[in-house]
Amino acid sequence: MAGHRSHSSIDMIYSVYNSYANHPSLNFPEDDDDNEKHGDAASVHTVASISSATGLTSPMTAEFGHARRRSRSREMSDSTNSYESISADFAAMKKNFGASMVRIYGQSCRTLSLYESIVQAAADNNMGVILMVWFGFDGTDVWETAQTSLYSLFTTSSLSTLALYVVHSVDFGSEPIGDQVDGGSVQFTAGLKAFRDRMNGYGVKVGISEDWDREGIMSGSDGTGLGSVGQGIADNSDYVHAHIMPYYHGSEAPDISDAWPYITKQMAWFADTLPGLPLIITESPWAWEQGTGHDRDSNEDAVSLSSFTTYWNTFAKNCATFKKAKVGWFIHTYTDYFEPGFGLLDASGDQPRILGYYPAKC
Repeated sequence: MAGHRSHSSIDMIYSVYNSYANHPSLNFPEDDDDNEKHGDAASVHTVASISSATGLTSPMTAEFGHARRRSRSREMSDSTNSYESISADFAAMKKNFGASMVRIYGQSCRTLSLYESIVQAAADNNMGVILMVWFGFDGTDVWETAQTSLYSLFTTSSLSTLALYVVHSVDFGSEPIGDQVDGGSVQFTAGLKAFRDRMNGYGVKVGISEDWDREGIMSGSDGTGLGSVGQGIADNSDYVHAHIMPYYHGSEAPDISDAWPYITKQMAWFADTLPGLPLIITESPWAWEQGTGHDRDSNEDAVSLSSFTTYWNTFAKNCATFKKAKVGWFIHTYTDYFEPGFGLLDASGDQPRILGYYPAKC
């Protein structure tokens, strides 16, 4: 199995979305002339992804992050967690890339007030959000705070009704199987089931965001079909949010020209193996320079700005493929701040890596 990236310490990551997939989500009751589906948001030091789906802007994935202060730990009172900061981020994503949905990942703040700020900011910018129960990497049970806050968001919060129109879905972790969170796959799957049962009762769809190309675990031992863990996750998911990452599979995608065949092969695997679950590619990065800490397992010479440009232009040019397959996708990431080398913008959020990159609506 190819190696996967090491995770940096992150306050929050944005992913912005425009997808063709028939994903369960709600439209705003009025003033939704773009008929946009809705995705998740985060706070300033975040990663964002852009994608396209039926009724949305063209398929595109991008991570959005904004550099403020370089501290690696943030309190809820930090200005980057405020409604004003989050709303400004969303507005910039929409202006710069036509984003219609944002995905949250890696937030250190897990309070109800943060989720309320995200929901209000998304509504005010006519965008959607994919929220997340973020487990983190320290092995503690702080993720339970996020879970409790999300339950409150859809029950006791003054924004509980609005949240149903804004929140596309809620991921129970990002690569939770790869990171072996919550005591391992058996206990985690039981927790996923309990969380999904409760959230479904509120009318909210649930799944995980994960790399399914883990042979003998998520997929079968020879890569075909489902592994035992993958079957348990599939049985307790309303959709698939997939990490399809040729960048970390250097033996299968040694050069940038091999990246798209890897992606389409994975899309075909999902269509054959999990035909009943809607698919969004939530993470699929490629680094624009070497030495950023995001090392490939082999063939590091394929890491360059030229390869990065080709990678994201290939996504943008394959609108018809994504539309036919009903697959949405996110850009990973919006800026370089927390995921150096992956950003469509530099760490300050001002300078684009690919000039004029703005996927057209399909």
